[in-house]
Amino acid sequence: MHPDADLGAHLQSKIKWRHDPLSSIDHICIGRGGIGGVWNQLTSKQLQTVSMADWMELPNYSMSTFRQQRRACRCRNNIETIKDDQSVRATYDEVRSYYIHYVKRNRLTNNFRNGYEVTSIERVCVDAPFYDDLTEEIRTPEPLWEIRGYNEQTKNPFIIHAKYIVLATGIPQTITRPLGFLGEQASQSFTYKTLHDIEELIINKKKLRCNSKPLLVVGCGLTAIDVLLLCQQYLIPVLHVFRRAIDDHELVLNQLPANIYPEYERIRELIRQSISTTTTSSVGFESSYINFETEHFCFFFSAPPALPLHHPNGPINVVHKVKLYQ
Repeated sequence: MHPDADLGAHLQSKIKWRHDPLSSIDHICIGRGGIGGVWNQLTSKQLQTVSMADWMELPNYSMSTFRQQRRACRCRNNIETIKDDQSVRATYDEVRSYYIHYVKRNRLTNNFRNGYEVTSIERVCVDAPFYDDLTEEIRTPEPLWEIRGYNEQTKNPFIIHAKYIVLATGIPQTITRPLGFLGEQASQSFTYKTLHDIEELIINKKKLRCNSKPLLVVGCGLTAIDVLLLCQQYLIPVLHVFRRAIDDHELVLNQLPANIYPEYERIRELIRQSISTTTTSSVGFESSYINFETEHFCFFFSAPPALPLHHPNGPINVVHKVKLYQ
């Protein structure tokens, strides 16, 4: 909808939207969570989306308009000061709020059924065959989709019949594949696989503090980097371990333009600085530190809590004490 958006341009959409009530389609949205889906679990006011802000918008209400209105409202309520340099990327909290506000703004709330679990979908014939007097033939009614499920709170079942159905599954509940090291199954009580879990430990449960033992972060994907950024914000010490070399072109950090993703570029530079000094050195960042272990594999978890690291071209050569957060 935005010309040359894939080339980095930020131009207004050339499509004009007009609401035509006569063309509206009767519909209903069923899901486990609230409006916004997985964005309800991504509530950070600092971390930003990888996609550009205008890529996240829906028809007839631009993300830039929403952000301006929201910041002006928060400024009037003395919640925050408006910044002139609005980023081309939105924060997680802005995206979540945008989708919730979009539904309310367009009066679509009654089309949503939140907190419902769908258990089966199948094609059925609801009505029996009938005799058509006009054609003098027996006609079979058009089959419909039958959706069955229940309300997660009351456990009351429901059945809905629809002519069309769209399966918008979003992000699965289990998205992290096993790492394959010894003790991984037994460590599930103190390992976490989502950014939301780490936010809970830091912000709500207060189990991660600036004087805590290091939090172990395994991997160098976008979620792992977001955890590092979150820990930097709250001065949480971190031990970061990942398999690839920092110069590997497959590494996601090497695929993001520095001018658009400056926070990811800072993490990459911290890793480079750590490697240039010594593999196990600490890198200062606003009174916190990050240890980087590149080209290492997690070998196993042991008790008392320690993390042996294995280099693919050598023996187990590094052992770190880590904190288990249960």
